[in-house]
Amino acid sequence: MVEETIEQKIEQGQLDDDDFYKKLNEETGDAVQPYHKYIAVVNADGDNFGKYVQNLKADKQKLREFSEELIKYGKKAKDLIEAYGGASVYIGGDDLLFFAPVVSRDTDGQRKTIFDLIRALDNCFYDHFPPDRTPLSLSYGISFTYYKYPLNEALLESYGLLQQVKENGTHQDKKKHPNKNAIAFKVLKHSGQFFEAVIDKAKPDKQAGEWKYPGESLYQQFSELVSGEIEKEGFINSLTHNMAFFQELFGELLLNVVDETEVEKGEHAIDQLFENNLNESIHKEAANKKFIQQVVAFIKTVYAHLRKVPDEAYTDEQGNSTPHQLKSEDALKIIYSALRFVHFVRSTNQNKPKQHV
Repeated sequence: MVEETIEQKIEQGQLDDDDFYKKLNEETGDAVQPYHKYIAVVNADGDNFGKYVQNLKADKQKLREFSEELIKYGKKAKDLIEAYGGASVYIGGDDLLFFAPVVSRDTDGQRKTIFDLIRALDNCFYDHFPPDRTPLSLSYGISFTYYKYPLNEALLESYGLLQQVKENGTHQDKKKHPNKNAIAFKVLKHSGQFFEAVIDKAKPDKQAGEWKYPGESLYQQFSELVSGEIEKEGFINSLTHNMAFFQELFGELLLNVVDETEVEKGEHAIDQLFENNLNESIHKEAANKKFIQQVVAFIKTVYAHLRKVPDEAYTDEQGNSTPHQLKSEDALKIIYSALRFVHFVRSTNQNKPKQHV
């Protein structure tokens, strides 16, 4: 009834954009959240398809079967996008372009974010192209923009993000993401501020009929963090404020290591930092305590991931290099962007945590 009433007023020209949200708030209470005013524009592209198809050309039967699987995947991807509440613009071959809400609910009423949809699309993709039989994967560029933001610019942002992890990326990007298979996202707030990160994915294994991603992978840890529960709206602000006092120690403890023994010592020191500095009542509430544990696990994973990135990825084409400093900056960028995204999809107002870097 609410939807019909509002839709009728829009059709009759009685509501502009601002009136629409005002009316919606009046009739739905606090159901309308800030993230409802943002749109996700998603560009996806297959990794390693060119070489793979080139190798199939000698066998017409295999090439035909491959094309049929692509068509099947495209149809299922369309269904997944629509079930989430998104709208497909283009689905062809290994390319996807679609719009979607930042947060949605499934048929059981379970809360889902855009990254749950990405996981579902990946799982569907691997059903058709198992990672143990092909070198194929998907990379994504996702822009989150305010509903009044020019759509053509949002599309360009999304496409540009995708290129960061594809062949057209910079010299450093190619070294950081040699396997592609990553998600580059950027949230452009209505205020003009933004935050962004690139999350490298890992190929899954099928266990008991389900695709399982390595628990220690950056992608898996990020997914768990984004899905994490918090007790109070101000918790992320409190957490990031406290972390700002000791964040510079992360790199010293987790990057300047030469063997696994030093890694273990560094990770233990990180545990102690959080235990000693986050000991107020808000940090001890059940959901918040669990979330802090997820944050600590994510931090350890971020630095473990960056330790594997070669120093040359932080060397420009003129040979200038400051790998430790730049890796530390990248680590904090990923960590705080993940936390800000959690705040973004959990907040009921426009306040946001500052990125202390």
